[in-house]
Amino acid sequence: MDKYVMGIDIGSRTIKIVIMNPNTMQIKDFYVTDTTATPKTQAEKAIKKILLKNNIDPKDITYTVATGYSREQFPHSNKTVTEITCQACGINYFYPNAKTIIDIGGQDSKIIKVENGIVCDFTMNDRCAAGTGRFLEIAEKIIEIERDKIWETVKDIKNPLPISSMCVVFAESEIISLIANGKNRGEIFAGVLLAIAKRTTALAGRINIEEPLIFTGGVANSKAMTASLEKSLEMKITTPANPTITAAVGASIIAVKNLNRACR
Repeated sequence: MDKYVMGIDIGSRTIKIVIMNPNTMQIKDFYVTDTTATPKTQAEKAIKKILLKNNIDPKDITYTVATGYSREQFPHSNKTVTEITCQACGINYFYPNAKTIIDIGGQDSKIIKVENGIVCDFTMNDRCAAGTGRFLEIAEKIIEIERDKIWETVKDIKNPLPISSMCVVFAESEIISLIANGKNRGEIFAGVLLAIAKRTTALAGRINIEEPLIFTGGVANSKAMTASLEKSLEMKITTPANPTITAAVGASIIAVKNLNRACR
């Protein structure tokens, strides 16, 4: 029976699980689900689902590394590692030449300088939901725009309406006021994207970002957000095929390394 390792990223909005073969370093499978209000219970349910799907006995998971917002709430891991370290390791798996990572998740955003998968420097916004996935979610609901229609809605917008406040509470009121005044909803949402891009650019100004530049985290699934970031940063951005799972991939790689040390 094959043996595997597991990386689990318990984020503020979603849980990501990656199962990896430690001998081939190939990803066996991955699973993504909402975190909900009970991350530990939800993580346990998610693990059962992915193991059952792949016909893997829990005993055949030889090492587990947990990362993410609620990693300390998960008691079944062999080790916990920060998401910054896991993102660097995961991105290196897919893009060995990467120099900078922009990671925008549900509740925070980070910019990480890397060299061969090692963190050289980083900066983050973790005190406000502005510039994060949460801000986008709120804007989607207020403006009443479906996520899969955002790109078609904003791609031809030439003059995004400026959102002056980056506090989520005040920005929400500002968006509602723009709608009440009959402003174009596409221009409003383009303004939201621009506001997030500008905040990320300001964050990037704290460290010397370089290309290749990789965009990861749940928000990286938005083609519209990627386009706004490229325009604001004036840099080419590469997005992984599955940008949500890169930290979990990194966690699984760290699990392999720790397993190998334990077997020596």
